[in-house]
Amino acid sequence: REFVYQMRLKIFQEADKKEIPISSLCPKHHVSRKWFYKWKKRRERLGDEGLRSKIRAVPKMPNRVPKEIERQILNFVKEYPTRGTERIEGELKSAGISVGHTGIYNVLKKRGLNKARSRLEWVRKLSGEVVTQDEITRDKEKAKNNHVEATYPGQLIGEDTFYIGCLKGIGRIYHQVACDCFSSFGAAKIYDNKTTDASTDFVENHLVKRFAPVKIERVLTDCGSEYTTWHEEAIPNHEFEKTCKKLGIKHTTTKVKHPWTNGYVERLNKTLLDEFYSVAFRKKRYESIEALQIDLGNFMDYYNYRRIHQGYKLKKNGYRIPAEAHLQKNLTLQKESSKIKISESIGDRKEVEKNLTFAYDSVKIEEENKEVLDTQFVTT
Repeated sequence: REFVYQMRLKIFQEADKKEIPISSLCPKHHVSRKWFYKWKKRRERLGDEGLRSKIRAVPKMPNRVPKEIERQILNFVKEYPTRGTERIEGELKSAGISVGHTGIYNVLKKRGLNKARSRLEWVRKLSGEVVTQDEITRDKEKAKNNHVEATYPGQLIGEDTFYIGCLKGIGRIYHQVACDCFSSFGAAKIYDNKTTDASTDFVENHLVKRFAPVKIERVLTDCGSEYTTWHEEAIPNHEFEKTCKKLGIKHTTTKVKHPWTNGYVERLNKTLLDEFYSVAFRKKRYESIEALQIDLGNFMDYYNYRRIHQGYKLKKNGYRIPAEAHLQKNLTLQKESSKIKISESIGDRKEVEKNLTFAYDSVKIEEENKEVLDTQFVTT
């Protein structure tokens, strides 16, 4: 403002000398004659101080929410950050505070708290949480240039629990899934819970057998209660820890709120969701976990032994499918088709014979020239 005042004063001081006409003075200073005569009248009336810009009065806002009510709104939001404006209005009215939901929204909007997510983040910072959102974002950006180090199969296995959905008559179902961080070789099994019993059963009775003959050295999981506990002194007594120790597997966990650290298994979760569950639930109605597990097992066989993989680590080492990297061999797949009868045990323990069509993949090792395994796939 002072600079503008000095500029105006300079123009009028030069005009007072009457050395050049006003018609030449105005273009010289890039102002119009209308502007000049407007300020000239104000200067004649108020003197040089009239060349200063007027300070506008703060406008009166009669409908603005009073400061005291704003404070009460923020105190309420601090306690209940997930509630919407209409719910807040009703709660405050029951406490004798009269304010409309529009006024509440404006108060929150002014502070960037009009969304539940932002209110939760605000409460997290107020409560003294050490990790800030900026630090989490920074760690995520740093992780883009970092890669999981695994140079051979079994060195590091990522494991996770994934919520699939609800099956009618059964309830919520989950799968335990694992992925080798070198070969991307995977294993998955469905459970009706996500407890320690499920995680220990998966490692001991499914994962180790599926990955044989490869020896698993280390398993990486998140900090879920099915894998570990927050009480450091109780960690060695956790069932999952004891199971891993019994099997000679080292167990480590990711940093809290850093799921991308276990990126291999998270990516396998997305693959299963996109390529298996999204399709399977639209083609078939499942009435038991066992029926879904059969189809999931067939898909995992397809994923490990037939599906061409796009991972950078496999391409870098010259492998096409996870099984090649897992077995450290070049495999040739040969397809045959046949019909066989199998006995399947279902919920009521009855043995039911079903005719299923399987595609047999005879997996051969080129350099040894002998058949090493037969993998079965259901054809649809």
